[in-house]
Amino acid sequence: MDLEGKIRGYYPAMDRGDLEYVFALFAPAAVYQRGQSFRLEGKPQIEGFYRDVRKLSGTHHVHRVAADGAEVRVAGSFTGTNAGRPIEINFTDRWVFGPDGLVTLRVSELDQRGV
Repeated sequence: MDLEGKIRGYYPAMDRGDLEYVFALFAPAAVYQRGQSFRLEGKPQIEGFYRDVRKLSGTHHVHRVAADGAEVRVAGSFTGTNAGRPIEINFTDRWVFGPDGLVTLRVSELDQRGV
Protein backbone atom coordinates (compact mmCIF):
# COMPACT_ATOMS: atom_id res chain seq x y z
CA MET A 1 0.00 0.00 0.00
CA ASP A 2 1.26 3.46 -0.81
CA LEU A 3 1.99 5.94 1.99
CA GLU A 4 -1.00 8.13 1.21
CA GLY A 5 -3.23 5.05 1.23
CA LYS A 6 -1.92 4.02 4.65
CA ILE A 7 -2.79 7.42 6.07
CA ARG A 8 -6.17 7.57 4.35
CA GLY A 9 -6.85 4.23 6.07
CA TYR A 10 -5.83 5.55 9.50
CA TYR A 11 -8.86 7.79 10.07
CA PRO A 12 -11.60 5.22 9.37
CA ALA A 13 -9.56 2.70 11.40
CA MET A 14 -9.62 5.09 14.37
CA ASP A 15 -13.33 5.70 13.93
CA ARG A 16 -14.07 1.96 14.11
CA GLY A 17 -11.59 1.34 16.95
CA ASP A 18 -9.14 -0.75 14.92
CA LEU A 19 -6.05 -0.09 17.04
CA GLU A 20 -4.09 -2.91 15.45
CA TYR A 21 -4.20 -1.05 12.11
CA VAL A 22 -3.11 2.12 13.88
CA PHE A 23 -0.23 0.48 15.78
CA ALA A 24 1.05 -1.24 12.64
CA LEU A 25 1.71 2.18 11.08
CA PHE A 26 4.34 3.27 13.64
CA ALA A 27 8.06 2.45 13.75
CA PRO A 28 9.45 1.27 17.12
CA ALA A 29 11.16 4.64 17.77
CA ALA A 30 8.36 6.81 16.33
CA VAL A 31 7.57 10.22 17.83
CA TYR A 32 4.07 11.67 18.11
CA GLN A 33 3.90 15.40 18.85
CA ARG A 34 0.32 16.41 19.65
CA GLY A 35 0.21 20.18 19.38
CA GLN A 36 1.50 21.89 22.49
CA SER A 37 -0.18 19.26 24.69
CA PHE A 38 2.45 16.52 24.76
CA ARG A 39 5.10 14.49 22.98
CA LEU A 40 5.17 10.71 22.91
CA GLU A 41 8.44 8.94 22.17
CA GLY A 42 8.51 5.31 21.09
CA LYS A 43 5.80 2.91 20.03
CA PRO A 44 5.01 1.76 23.61
CA GLN A 45 4.12 5.34 24.65
CA ILE A 46 2.06 5.85 21.50
CA GLU A 47 0.18 2.58 22.06
CA GLY A 48 -0.42 3.51 25.71
CA PHE A 49 -1.88 6.85 24.67
CA TYR A 50 -4.31 5.25 22.23
CA ARG A 51 -5.30 2.47 24.64
CA ASP A 52 -5.49 4.36 27.95
CA VAL A 53 -5.60 8.14 27.46
CA ARG A 54 -7.38 9.05 24.23
CA LYS A 55 -11.09 9.32 24.99
CA LEU A 56 -12.35 10.57 21.61
CA SER A 57 -15.19 8.77 19.91
CA GLY A 58 -16.73 9.89 16.63
CA THR A 59 -15.94 10.51 13.00
CA HIS A 60 -12.96 12.03 11.23
CA HIS A 61 -13.69 13.96 8.04
CA VAL A 62 -10.65 14.23 5.76
CA HIS A 63 -10.77 17.39 3.66
CA ARG A 64 -7.31 17.36 2.02
CA VAL A 65 -4.43 14.92 1.68
CA ALA A 66 -1.10 15.82 0.10
CA ALA A 67 1.77 13.38 -0.30
CA ASP A 68 5.32 14.45 -1.10
CA GLY A 69 7.97 11.75 -0.98
CA ALA A 70 8.11 10.31 2.54
CA GLU A 71 5.68 12.86 3.96
CA VAL A 72 1.88 12.95 3.99
CA ARG A 73 -0.10 15.98 5.21
CA VAL A 74 -3.78 15.88 6.11
CA ALA A 75 -6.33 18.57 6.93
CA GLY A 76 -9.66 17.59 8.34
CA SER A 77 -12.20 17.82 11.10
CA PHE A 78 -13.58 15.57 13.81
CA THR A 79 -17.07 15.42 15.26
CA GLY A 80 -17.97 13.26 18.22
CA THR A 81 -17.28 13.18 21.93
CA ASN A 82 -14.25 13.63 24.18
CA ALA A 83 -14.76 11.75 27.46
CA GLY A 84 -18.51 11.92 26.79
CA ARG A 85 -18.66 15.66 25.99
CA PRO A 86 -19.69 16.77 22.47
CA ILE A 87 -16.77 18.12 20.44
CA GLU A 88 -16.07 19.51 16.98
CA ILE A 89 -12.48 20.31 16.03
CA ASN A 90 -10.35 20.99 12.99
CA PHE A 91 -6.97 19.31 12.71
CA THR A 92 -3.88 19.02 10.58
CA ASP A 93 -1.55 16.05 10.65
CA ARG A 94 1.94 15.69 9.27
CA TRP A 95 3.11 12.09 8.88
CA VAL A 96 6.75 11.27 8.05
CA PHE A 97 7.76 7.77 6.97
CA GLY A 98 11.08 5.98 7.20
CA PRO A 99 12.56 3.88 4.38
CA ASP A 100 10.78 0.80 5.78
CA GLY A 101 7.36 2.42 5.19
CA LEU A 102 6.65 2.94 8.90
CA VAL A 103 5.77 6.27 10.49
CA THR A 104 8.75 7.86 12.27
CA LEU A 105 7.05 11.17 13.11
CA ARG A 106 3.48 12.37 13.45
CA VAL A 107 2.72 16.00 14.30
CA SER A 108 -0.90 16.93 15.01
CA GLU A 109 -2.22 20.46 15.36
CA LEU A 110 -5.69 20.87 16.83
CA ASP A 111 -7.87 23.94 17.06
CA GLN A 112 -8.77 23.00 20.65
CA ARG A 113 -6.34 22.39 23.52
CA GLY A 114 -6.44 19.29 25.66
CA VAL A 115 -7.84 16.93 23.04
